[in-house]
Amino acid sequence: MKTLKMIEEAVKVTQSNLNKNDIDEETRELELRKLNALMEIVSYVKSLAWLKQSQAKEKMRFLIKTKFNYERTKKEFNISSINAVEVFVSYANKKLLEKIGKDTVDLILRGEVDSAMAQFRANTGHDHQNLDFFIPGIAKFLPHPEKHKFMLLAECEEELILLGNLSHFMVSSMFEKADKTKLAHLLYILNSGDKKYEAEKELITRFLNGEFAEVDGYKLSIESQVARVFKELDQQNLFI
Repeated sequence: MKTLKMIEEAVKVTQSNLNKNDIDEETRELELRKLNALMEIVSYVKSLAWLKQSQAKEKMRFLIKTKFNYERTKKEFNISSINAVEVFVSYANKKLLEKIGKDTVDLILRGEVDSAMAQFRANTGHDHQNLDFFIPGIAKFLPHPEKHKFMLLAECEEELILLGNLSHFMVSSMFEKADKTKLAHLLYILNSGDKKYEAEKELITRFLNGEFAEVDGYKLSIESQVARVFKELDQQNLFI
């Protein structure tokens, strides 16, 4: 589907820009904003909120899962012909583009992120979603607001704790307690090309990418993950 391919290509281009070795801090910050914006759009696409009928959503979910295998989709949903599947995909593509905005992705790639996202959120109704409480970039992980009239607030304790941990207030409180000098040193290791810290940079990068998060299928606490980082570091530096 044309719109999905356009978004996918934009994400790849932005990720490629972020991986360049000679990128300066200002450019890195802009590319991160672009990527966060694109991933918010990806999250919306995956929600299928841009399609109204449940059967249409099921068809699109199957199409995405099968990488748009029209023949399998025709058989799965007992559709009369391949042409009928193509007509549906064309219709869905039009609906998605209407919601995202015809030039939204282009605006993001040009660096006009605020204008692009204002347009996208207005089109999708996300402009009414109150995200001011949360740290930037969190929107891509959040579902579209939806009323569940039989659900009580008391049933949402874990989810409320999660939102609290992602709020500006909680994050700023955590950083107030942190040693700024040590944080600065960690950020230097992570962002520099200093050969002295190559091994440490590699470990930190793997840690932040979640490579220490599990052992034999079991999720580890963040403290246990950090302990694994230091254990591996000790194994690398036996006589230092």
